[in-house]
Amino acid sequence: MRTIAEIKESMTQAFMQNEEAAKLWGFDVGDSWDKVMSPVSVENVLFYIVAVCCYVVESLMATHKSEVETMVTTRMPHTAKWYRDKTLAFLYGKDLIDGTDEYATDGMSEEDIKKSRVVKHAVAVEDMKSGVLVIKVAGEDGDGKRQPLTSDQCEHLKTYLGEVKDAGVRIEVINSTPSGFALEADVYYNALLDRDEVKEECKNVIKSYIENLEFNGILSRNGIEDVLRGVAGVEIVQLGGIEIHNSVVSDVFLSPGSNGNAYCRPYAGYCSLDDDKIKLNMKIYGQDL
Repeated sequence: MRTIAEIKESMTQAFMQNEEAAKLWGFDVGDSWDKVMSPVSVENVLFYIVAVCCYVVESLMATHKSEVETMVTTRMPHTAKWYRDKTLAFLYGKDLIDGTDEYATDGMSEEDIKKSRVVKHAVAVEDMKSGVLVIKVAGEDGDGKRQPLTSDQCEHLKTYLGEVKDAGVRIEVINSTPSGFALEADVYYNALLDRDEVKEECKNVIKSYIENLEFNGILSRNGIEDVLRGVAGVEIVQLGGIEIHNSVVSDVFLSPGSNGNAYCRPYAGYCSLDDDKIKLNMKIYGQDL
């Protein structure tokens, strides 16, 4: 919020730039207010009084805005996005200010706060069948690779969410090991290009697709086919079975046919990738015609 001095300065600057005022008071446009007007002049006193009145109005409006925001925060139920943001704001090993859902970060550096925010990825989605708010979370290792929170970090997070949540809201936190990913595909390539180089680039684009998939994003057959077709030298891609598996849930197969799915969301919110699980059968395009 502006101070009285800042308000008065904005008024005097506008006044000294006004050509009609310059003619009436006999000063040059752009002159300094303090150079033209005495501190005890009627004009200076009037401008100060108006600045004080503006300050009072702005103060009242700021107070009113704060009261309305507080009322909205305390009386209205929160959205899934609010829970996601609150989850990302969790500070491991820190206590909340009594009676609030905020942390006391006085004395903490930006680096301290960053280290305490162990939840790097989060999403909140309501299960329409059970009415439970499901919050998936993940941290990161030193290289920025997604990984589960430690058991202690997860327990602290659950306690924190129990403190900040709305009464009656049931929350389930999913902090799981990354879902495994396996794929097999026939890749028909241009024989003028090196087979191993094309194969390596195909593996690289699959890795990039999986690793850069947004947290809790949809993994699809079409998405994988599209990135493979974008590799130089690849003419046709025929995907076989794609398997997403996790120790908590049954395997999900993105396979062609009546029992297959075109897309899915990984249970953990993200996938792990192993070169041994990517099987690419490289075939020369046009050789079998």
